[in-house]
Amino acid sequence: MAERNFRSARIMNYQKDAVLIAGSFVANGAITVVHGDGFGVGYTGQGNYLVTLTDQFRHCIAFGASAGLATPVVDRIINCGIPVVALGAAATMQIQFFDTATLTAQNPAGAADRISFWMLVSNSYQDT
Repeated sequence: MAERNFRSARIMNYQKDAVLIAGSFVANGAITVVHGDGFGVGYTGQGNYLVTLTDQFRHCIAFGASAGLATPVVDRIINCGIPVVALGAAATMQIQFFDTATLTAQNPAGAADRISFWMLVSNSYQDT
């Protein structure tokens, strides 16, 4: 049992202005279906996608990404780069769909394959 009762998405030491941006997109080459608000997604090359947040933030507290494939394949992984967050610019995160058998970035093959991601960001001056 936790010793604290945290309401909503607040985390100890990041209790001011924390925002969870989460979304998903169909990613079989071109970006076709996007779910979520507060971000845009661009296709930057074979298996590579760039998520750009709409608003500016001071800090990225935590982040992650995963793939949902219509037909699961064991040798595919998601790599996500450390988000770039700087005052005066929109935060970005690079996501790569990677094939460990061929050691190359690949586009997901299925028309319904989705990549999901999340970023917990903050604008608090108190964050370090």
